[in-house]
Amino acid sequence: MKLKWCMDSLFLLWIWFVLIAAGCSTEADPETKSVDLVIHSFYSDHRVEMLKDVVEHYTANSNKEIHVRFETIPDDFDRLGQLEALYKSGEQVDLIWVPGTISHSELALRGYADSLSHYMANLNLADYYIDLSRFEFAGQLYALPLRWTEYVIYYNKDVFDRYQVPYPHHEWTYEELAEAASRLTIPEEGIIGIQHGSSLFYTVGGAYAGATFDESGGRLVLNSEDALAGIRFLVDQFRYNKIDGRIGEDLSQGFIAEPEFFDGHVAMTVSTTTAHRAMTEHVPHLGMAPFPRGDAQQLGLSELDSMAISPLSEHKEEAFDLLRYLTSDIEGVSLLVQSGFTLPLLRDEQLYAEWHQFYGDEYADTIQFILQNNEHNFGFPPPVPGYSNMLMKAAPLFIDPQQGLYSGLLEPDEQFANMIETINLEWELERVNEWEPLYDQWDGN
Repeated sequence: MKLKWCMDSLFLLWIWFVLIAAGCSTEADPETKSVDLVIHSFYSDHRVEMLKDVVEHYTANSNKEIHVRFETIPDDFDRLGQLEALYKSGEQVDLIWVPGTISHSELALRGYADSLSHYMANLNLADYYIDLSRFEFAGQLYALPLRWTEYVIYYNKDVFDRYQVPYPHHEWTYEELAEAASRLTIPEEGIIGIQHGSSLFYTVGGAYAGATFDESGGRLVLNSEDALAGIRFLVDQFRYNKIDGRIGEDLSQGFIAEPEFFDGHVAMTVSTTTAHRAMTEHVPHLGMAPFPRGDAQQLGLSELDSMAISPLSEHKEEAFDLLRYLTSDIEGVSLLVQSGFTLPLLRDEQLYAEWHQFYGDEYADTIQFILQNNEHNFGFPPPVPGYSNMLMKAAPLFIDPQQGLYSGLLEPDEQFANMIETINLEWELERVNEWEPLYDQWDGN
């Protein structure tokens, strides 16, 4: 009898353990359920690899089993058209890495981004350096800044020292840039003054005129007399002083040589702050300068990408958690800053210290100067629909090596001014004919 009681007790104890284990297992299922997220991006280079590393750190430390896949959107410059094709394809879309060439009003009106209003309680929006209104439409936030980089002028101090040319400084002007580049273009020695200088044509007009867009953000003002004077000055430096090493007044005859900045035959080159690490590895005595001042202001060129949640996502909670980590969590943003992926997006002492440590005080001070002066340029889309198409039409006028200002074949004259005005009129017509009907149908969700 005693033996049977013991056996019954052991059996009941075993049942109790089974029930407890089953209960624990049932409660754990939601935590261990695997979720697959897909991030779609127009990029397929080192920027994606940088972001992947931080995403992998997030998934490795998440309390959920998260798998993240990156997919590349074909980039044929009609990025809104490619997004439309993606959303009609039936593919899984959870997060969109939005390039800075797309206005968030366009994302909202086309229904390509979900409003973040439901998640606002979990975000500290006061901590951002960037004015978040540029990611809003009709009072709702549709994305958060992910990657902020600036175009800068890197220079080889050894080349400047060899020919006794003063270094660039924070307040240098286009005249000083032209003088330095002219003195450092020495064809017989295979030395050229500046490489990749076509990007300067995006900014010189605004630097001389005082603005790139009018107050509404819906018109270019680069056909004003002041803007045209600045553009004409820069065209002449490339055309007649051949500061980029071109053989003729235009680019039809090519260059005197194909030197590289890394081999010491180029005095200055234009690139982004993301390239800083590679630059310092190849050029021991490297300098960094902002784009020059015009008669009105210093103006540079920015890249400001963001990330948005797709309305098609079936995992919006998990998508938001990842979005928050990459854009507003100190740990996630810190990892992105340390890799050189982005400049600091948040006002945080630890983040600021890590940023200074990554770049070094000399470079960090230069970048800090740039960040305080560069809010109104082509890299910061105004909250006006139609921006993407406007930029596709305007960009060739500035940088096309066969027909644009940089080529030496396009004159910054009345014909050019009329081209800018035509782009403005087409931009306005697009807003009236395409975007205003969408706004009338838009329900704000």
